[in-house]
Amino acid sequence: MALATLVMLRQESRVAHLKSENLWSEVRGMRRAMKKIKEAAMKFPLGEMRVKKLESDADAAQKELAHVGEEIHQMLELWQLAGATFEDLCNLCNRDPAQVRKELGPKELDARPDASFSKLAMIHNLDYKNPRDTGWLEDSVDAPLTHALKAYMLDTMLHTEAGRKAAHEAMEAIFPEIMENAMTVVTDEDGIRHLIDKDGMDIGALDDRGGKDS
Repeated sequence: MALATLVMLRQESRVAHLKSENLWSEVRGMRRAMKKIKEAAMKFPLGEMRVKKLESDADAAQKELAHVGEEIHQMLELWQLAGATFEDLCNLCNRDPAQVRKELGPKELDARPDASFSKLAMIHNLDYKNPRDTGWLEDSVDAPLTHALKAYMLDTMLHTEAGRKAAHEAMEAIFPEIMENAMTVVTDEDGIRHLIDKDGMDIGALDDRGGKDS
């Protein structure tokens, strides 16, 4: 039952991820177009409305993917409690158990034979296989568990007080230069702080819009 549910959630993740990626691609395209219009000292109210609508739809799609990730996270835990093995987890991720053991190393598995499936899948991106090996998680790679769990993790980091605090402290401790140089914090007209990456993209709000954790 748990395995069948995970297989279904894997497919739901593919659908939600594709929807999110397509919408964010439209958002980026419209933002570039609106920037050119603004640079030409022109106004296009309908275009501005379109950007806001696309941003809203993209946020909703990302939230949907995060929800799938949360369900995958919980189901992996239940599946493990029901007796699933590390080999079962690797099979779900279409990976060779021996190769995964080699990649993780003995310290990760031998010292923690009961390591959480959800943590293994989230931290080590078990179903992510990129032959180009760029060092980054590319959205174009078919890795439904990784993409959904990543969305769930980011949603928790950005939209819960505990998640924001933990993420901020970890980033400051481990990547001080990235925190200082690669991202900036901008406060909008409503007093909400946003994390902006080096390309000017809004990564997410650091403050809840409603004043409470979502």
